[in-house]
Amino acid sequence: MKVLALPPEVSDVWMPLYAANSEGIAAKNGIKFEVSPVQNGAALVTGVVSGVAPLSTSALGAAVNAIKGGANIVIIGPALDSSYGYHLMAKAGSGITEVSQLAGKKIGVSGPGGAGDQFVRYTLQKHGIKADLVSVGSAGQESALLEGKVDAAFQSPPNSWRLLTSGKATTVVDYAVEAKEFSVWIGAKDYVDAHPEVVRKVLTAWYQTVVKLQNDQPLAVQILTAPPFKETPEVATKSAAGLKGYPTSGEYTEQMVLDNYKVLGATQDVSTLPKPSDIATKRFADVRG
Repeated sequence: MKVLALPPEVSDVWMPLYAANSEGIAAKNGIKFEVSPVQNGAALVTGVVSGVAPLSTSALGAAVNAIKGGANIVIIGPALDSSYGYHLMAKAGSGITEVSQLAGKKIGVSGPGGAGDQFVRYTLQKHGIKADLVSVGSAGQESALLEGKVDAAFQSPPNSWRLLTSGKATTVVDYAVEAKEFSVWIGAKDYVDAHPEVVRKVLTAWYQTVVKLQNDQPLAVQILTAPPFKETPEVATKSAAGLKGYPTSGEYTEQMVLDNYKVLGATQDVSTLPKPSDIATKRFADVRG
């Protein structure tokens, strides 16, 4: 089953896809995940819209804006905790420790519409600050920061943990504290309607893997220290802990939508977006890990 994700060297939040294969959970559900890497979060949606893959995870903001624009996609369930491990960071020794110091500075994000773009814009508006957002690509967020091309940069795990544990960067904003968001599973509507049994297998394999890793943190660390992730034990331990916040069923609640809309509302008029009651879904609510 082809699904979209950021490359493993860029983000390890999709690790359950790989673990579902290696631990035999996908096979037990009659599928195998074929992970197709994309360059940034926005491409997760455009990839489904253009037919690169029928299913993907996505930041809710990118998904609902695509739906608003007429994209033939649907939300089929919650996916990731999109706040744990996500940080806005400054290079160590830069002297930047507070959000207020980012006024007029350059901040690196992967690209427009991605999770980092939304989180950073939320922070700037929340604190009444103006700064220049620079698109550097998901793979370029770390290098742009360390090479001084930007003054701060949004970092997702594992980059955030690598930078913190190495002492190369410090956290300006910890989004586990600043905001709460859950990314979602999305699918091409025609595909989901025609193949609900396949969607059910995909979600079942995902949630079963998430539950297994939540209950077996040493296994999660082991997977994260092995290829293709190859993290240090210290970084792997921090990333594995983030799995504890992942949803474990296919019910995407209205409260989850409202939490996401709180972030989106800082940068756009959410009244023009689909209603939370229309986005929340119980179509696959019986699918559990």
